[in-house]
Amino acid sequence: MEEVLLRQLHTNTLPIPATLHKYYPDIYPTPQCPHCDQTGDLLHTMWHCTQNPNMKNITPNNRYTTQWEATLLNPHPACQKWLAGRAERATRRPLAAPD
Repeated sequence: MEEVLLRQLHTNTLPIPATLHKYYPDIYPTPQCPHCDQTGDLLHTMWHCTQNPNMKNITPNNRYTTQWEATLLNPHPACQKWLAGRAERATRRPLAAPD
């Protein structure tokens, strides 16, 4: 699963609001982050959003875009594992209750 998340991060296809809206506008009518009023693109979802309850206490101290890019490109296995875990938490959605 980590490999899939990392590939989605590197190809900008992680199932986040902006991507889902781009490919499925009838199902996802807005690209907005569900936790705040910002556009839910990859950088926002993975690095800038401080309102996602799944990401509490793991927001990086340094939220500069250059730091995100360096982290994304870091080949160290521990960094890649951290990124995959962060992607999993960032895209976690509550389960819908059956009708």
